[in-house]
Amino acid sequence: MALAKRGEIWYFSKRIGGRRFRVSTGYADRKSAERRASDIEHEIRAGIHGWKSTIPSFAQWWAVYRKTYTPQKSASRRDAQIVAHFLPLFGAKGLADITKSDVVRYLNLRRVQMTGNPGHKKRRPISESTVRRERGLLQAIFQRAIEEGYDIRNPFHGIARGKDRPRTRVLSLDEETKLLGALSPRFQRFVRFALGTGCRLQEIRGINPERDIDSARGTVHVTGKFGKERDVPMQPDARAALDEQLDAEGKLWTQNPQRLRQVLAAASVRAKMPHLTPHALRHTFGTRWLQAGGDIYKLSKILGHSSVAVTEAHYAHLLKEDLIAASKQVKIPIAPRNAENVVPMPRRRA
Repeated sequence: MALAKRGEIWYFSKRIGGRRFRVSTGYADRKSAERRASDIEHEIRAGIHGWKSTIPSFAQWWAVYRKTYTPQKSASRRDAQIVAHFLPLFGAKGLADITKSDVVRYLNLRRVQMTGNPGHKKRRPISESTVRRERGLLQAIFQRAIEEGYDIRNPFHGIARGKDRPRTRVLSLDEETKLLGALSPRFQRFVRFALGTGCRLQEIRGINPERDIDSARGTVHVTGKFGKERDVPMQPDARAALDEQLDAEGKLWTQNPQRLRQVLAAASVRAKMPHLTPHALRHTFGTRWLQAGGDIYKLSKILGHSSVAVTEAHYAHLLKEDLIAASKQVKIPIAPRNAENVVPMPRRRA
């Protein structure tokens, strides 16, 4: 008999006629529950009392979730963009019928698909961070259904998360000189500010000069991902670039983000260097911070990462190099070695 325990009560759980039925037997005792489960199955198959599954399909539950929870989010359109990939495959399936193997296959499918971002000159595989973000939303959708009282299991629980590949594009000092020489003064100042703060492109575009700049402390207030706010300290050259930009134009860099990406891409071609993006400037800041002996925990706060584990994932190669260099400088004491106190290992016979 198909029984599943939830709390202290046994539930009848079985697929009948292509539908999953989960019905409380009302008993905590297994033998009593088995007798009641037999009656429940008979009633379902006979159509008595108009039995039908009360668990909605994914599409039906998504319609509820979208109206209830999505409007509360700062990036509400992102939910629909993520679910748009999942819906054609699993929209008609009941929430209880979507299995862990279904989810694993779906996530692996997303990992080999290509981006559809028009801002990318060349399409490339979807990043692991994108897959992880999508997985987080879908897992939350199932979890909300469980909290609403639907007797299902979350198929995303227990699935190992993929790891990001660290970004490797870092601007060298020589490349920085060449790049600045290929840019107009306005965008020279943009590059200097990005290299001296590590801010994301959208964070820089959202700075309000009258409200967000604290000259006394040397910080700038930015709004990052998911509406999270933080104060970012400015390196001296970044602060100088900010002041120069305001003196020259009376405003900061509010151009269309695609325009700023195109400017950097064109300048990197003129400077005869590999393709450069605004995010590479952010990664260059983080790399230079660690190479100069900066603390990774403070860097995590400056960059606005959700945890230091995110920072470690992006700069793991630098941390490894730092540990190797540090280990060469540390001399751990050991007992003197000589022929008398070193016992040779016995030789093995061939």
